[in-house]
Amino acid sequence: MRYLRTVGMVFAADILALFISLTLAGSSLWLIKAVSAVCGAGILIIIMSSFCVKTAAEDCRLERTGEGGGGTLTGILMGLSASAPGLLSWGVLALSVKNGFEFYRWHKLLNGFFLQIFNFIESDASSSALEMGEVLVMGPLAIVPGLITAAVYIGALRKSK
Repeated sequence: MRYLRTVGMVFAADILALFISLTLAGSSLWLIKAVSAVCGAGILIIIMSSFCVKTAAEDCRLERTGEGGGGTLTGILMGLSASAPGLLSWGVLALSVKNGFEFYRWHKLLNGFFLQIFNFIESDASSSALEMGEVLVMGPLAIVPGLITAAVYIGALRKSK
C-alpha cells in the first residue's frame, strides 16, 4: 500500500505543478518560464519530502511498538515506485520518437512538475519535433522523483531513530 501511496503522491505533485505551470505558461518571458520551472520542481520536492518524513516517522513508531517498520530497502523501493511513472513515460516517449507516433504532449502532462524544463528543451508539443538527443537529455529527469523520495525517507528514518 505504501508504494501505491507513493505513486499517488507523485501524481498529486504533478496535478498541482500543472496548475502552476499552465497558469504561468501564457507568458513568453524567459524569466517567468524559469520561475515556473523552479516552482514545478519545488512542488515535487515539497510534496514528496513531506510525505516521506511523515511515512518515516510512522514507520519508526511502528518499529518501536514491534509492528514492523521500514528501513533503507523500503526507502529504495519507495524511490523506485516514485520514478516508475516517469520512467515508463520516458520509455514511451523514446519509442514515439523512433516510431513516429505522438506522445510528447502526454509526456509533458504526465510529468507536469518538469513541464517548463521540457519546454526549454523542446517547446513544440509534437514527438516529431524531438530529436533522440533531446529525449536522452530528458531521461535523467525521470529518476528525480525517486531520488528525492529515497533520500528524504532514508534521511528522516535515520534521524527518527
